[in-house]
Amino acid sequence: MLVFDLRQILPLASAYLLVWFDITHYSALQVSAEQRLTSQFFSWFGLVGCFVLLLLFIPPLLLAIGAMTLALVFGARSVVRRWKAESI
Repeated sequence: MLVFDLRQILPLASAYLLVWFDITHYSALQVSAEQRLTSQFFSWFGLVGCFVLLLLFIPPLLLAIGAMTLALVFGARSVVRRWKAESI
C-alpha cells in the first residue's frame, strides 16, 4: 500500500525529463560542426519545444518545486566540487 497516489508527482517527473532534454539539446548545440550529426535546427527546435511544453503543461507550483530542487542540487554540487578542489 502506498502512502499517496503516484499520479500526483507525474507532472514533476515530466518537468525533470523536459529539463534533461533541454540540457541535452543545449549540449548538442555546443558540438563543433565537424562532429555534428544533424543540423543545428533540430537542436534549436528541441530546445524551444521542450521549453514551451514545460511552460504550457506543467503546473506553476510544480515548476517552482522543480526549479528549487534543481537549484539546491546544483548548489550542493558546486559546494562539494569546491571542497574537493581545496582539499587536493
